[in-house]
Amino acid sequence: MALRRISEIEFEGYNFTKSPTLIGLVEEKFWFADDEANIISTVLLDLIDKDWSYMLMALEEDGIYRPEEFAVSLATAEEATAKVQDKMKEIAKTGKINKDIYNSTLFDKKSPIIINSIDEEVKRFFKKYPHKLYDISPRKFEELIASILEDLGFSVELTQATRDGGRDIIAHIKKCRNRFFSVC
Repeated sequence: MALRRISEIEFEGYNFTKSPTLIGLVEEKFWFADDEANIISTVLLDLIDKDWSYMLMALEEDGIYRPEEFAVSLATAEEATAKVQDKMKEIAKTGKINKDIYNSTLFDKKSPIIINSIDEEVKRFFKKYPHKLYDISPRKFEELIASILEDLGFSVELTQATRDGGRDIIAHIKKCRNRFFSVC
């Protein structure tokens, strides 16, 4: 596994955008990278509450690292470091980052709807509101297409999010030698 602690200078060399709203509120203390899994993270000290947090970022298709997961209000630096390292190891092992597909307060502003996996309800939603397909991440779109292909009787393999040789989905009809490749 390629998870390693890195210096602030090395971290700054990655292509990402810092949030100007955090300047003066938090101080970055530790930095980590896994170049094989295309993920980086930082452990932060909240200068107001004096508690800890972390931010994990993943490399997107456009070559920019964007935030994928946050944890806040952690008691110690050790807890924040352990949690972000565990999460990075999980991502490196599975090749998957669980992201919300769709997050909406359309129906009830007090209880948002958050969808984490592709199921029949999600497919019905996008059938009814196809324009909302533009609101989901490219990876979740790939997962949706893979799920639809499975419904059509294909055996489907969803490739890793990055460095997949241009193939997003490998599908073949069960008991057939032909394979189909999809780029979403």
